[in-house]
Amino acid sequence: MRINRGLLFAIFAGSLASACASAPISVVRSDAVETSARIAPEQQDLREAALALESTYERNGWSQAVDAMQSARRWVGTLTGQTTDVSNTPAPTQSYLTHNEFVDMSSEQAADQLSEDLQSAYALAGDVDYAAMVVAGSVDNYSRYSLTSDLGHIEGAIAHTRRALAMFDDVISRIGEGFTPEQLRRVHDQRNRLASSSEELRDRADEISRRRRSARANTFS
Repeated sequence: MRINRGLLFAIFAGSLASACASAPISVVRSDAVETSARIAPEQQDLREAALALESTYERNGWSQAVDAMQSARRWVGTLTGQTTDVSNTPAPTQSYLTHNEFVDMSSEQAADQLSEDLQSAYALAGDVDYAAMVVAGSVDNYSRYSLTSDLGHIEGAIAHTRRALAMFDDVISRIGEGFTPEQLRRVHDQRNRLASSSEELRDRADEISRRRRSARANTFS
């Protein structure tokens, strides 16, 4: 028995459409999924250290993240010659001093608090630096995608340490006159350690950047 050629084509087309409709459709490239999933343990350590630094710095008022809308308004204000004071948020230094109630502290208490915070800030930066050093010195082949993410986390840590340094320097200039020479020396020693750690993070970022440039695209660890 001969089957009508048009009917046969219709049956075939309908079967094909049904199969296509039942098959899952992914809008994400498979290599992108694989890339994001291939994160080495030492890279995960770096990310966790950087996120711990960021959250602690912001929570303690050592560094305030800049709001995107606020930055845009300031940029527009600069272009138009208008004032850039577009936020009622207190300056970081004043927020830090008020939150920690420095006004009620003796010079010894204030120096102790400031030294302790600087030491904690330095320790967190040191954790990021060590984790980044492990990644930079590893013989494993990391993907360019993952190294780009590593670099972003280090750059974020650098930005936070630099904002914290600016804030702590302002604090020292405001209340440091009341410190004894020994108290002031101790505070400056801790401050300089944080500054050195920030510079070391810059070195780690350069090392990761060089690894990223030499990495082949889609090379996984």
